Amino acid sequence: MFDLSWSEMFVVAIVGLLVIGPEELPAVVRNCKKVIAKIKNTAKEFTSAITDIDEIDDIKKEAQKLNEDMKTIIDLEGNEQPTYDISDIIKEKKPDKTSDN
Repeated sequence: MFDLSWSEMFVVAIVGLLVIGPEELPAVVRNCKKVIAKIKNTAKEFTSAITDIDEIDDIKKEAQKLNEDMKTIIDLEGNEQPTYDISDIIKEKKPDKTSDN
């Protein structure tokens, strides 16, 4: 994980024994393992979130492409015809509520 050789790990262990002491060293090692595990989990979650964002961007691009593709249709004779937004047609059909007063 940290690319330490056996001799380097041995030196770290000796320094740990001298600085921390033999009674506290196992607890410190356990705490270090927990911290490293939390860091790994956080990194996985971050990677997952980035992947999700990429997937959302891909979905948005696909939706935009579909929206562009739907702006024209092919009629029975093979000619392209423009499509209309139905909300515009509905707005034209509805009477204006402010004019009733």
